[in-house]
Parts: sequence; structure tokens; C-alpha cells
Amino acid sequence: MRKLFFFIILISLTSCIPEDWQEKYKKESEEYIDKLKIVSLKGSSYEHTRDVFVKGEVKNIGNRTVKKYIVMVYFLDIKGNPIHEEKYKRPYANLKPNYVEKFIIQTSLIPDEWKKKKKLRAEVTFVKLEKVEERED
Repeated sequence: MRKLFFFIILISLTSCIPEDWQEKYKKESEEYIDKLKIVSLKGSSYEHTRDVFVKGEVKNIGNRTVKKYIVMVYFLDIKGNPIHEEKYKRPYANLKPNYVEKFIIQTSLIPDEWKKKKKLRAEVTFVKLEKVEERED
């Protein structure tokens, strides 16, 4: 009975692990990640609030449909060094080949130093592809 209990606990814990941490998705993500390109990226801040908005676009230049992706946006100082980062998760995408999708991040945690030059850099850090059904002819 005790072994069954630990087995159930183990199964429930592994199902709670985010997909971008799971080994079974790592290889697929690494092989396709260069097929998602950030095609635009712009940050805006407003003096009367501490809010910062980052707007960007991701394009799928590959040949498979993307079902999930994560973009990491780096806020850079005057010299171009990262001083803050924000993660954008798109858990329910349907980004087909050659399609472009917009994303928006809103945050108020950005250091004031970033607001001097408003430099950004972004990269896709995780991709999950649509499953391809294998057919028997």
C-alpha cells in the first residue's frame, strides 16, 4: 500500500512540472526554436504610471504548427547589458508556418535606468509543436 501511495504522489508531481522543464519536450524545442523569429519589438513607458508595455511579434518561419511558446524579453541598460527580464508564455497558440502573432507584456517592475534608452532584446526560449499523426497507408 505504501508503494502505491508513493507512486501516486510521484505521478501527480511529474504532471505539475512545467513543460519547458520536461526532458521529453527539450529536444523538440531545441530543434525547432530557431524557426520562431522575433520580427518586431518595442517598449513604451508612461510618466504618470510605473507601467511599461512591450509589444512584439513572433513569426513561424518553419514548416510545423507551434502550439506553445515562451519569449524572454531582456531590458537593457545604456551599454546593452541586461538589467531585468520578463517572460511571456503563450500556452495555447496555433502559430502555423509563415504566420505572425503579436504579444504584449505589461509590467511595473522595470528599473528606472531602462527608461533612459528603452533598449530591448528578446528571444524564444521554448517551443512545443503540434503532434503529427502518423498514418499507415
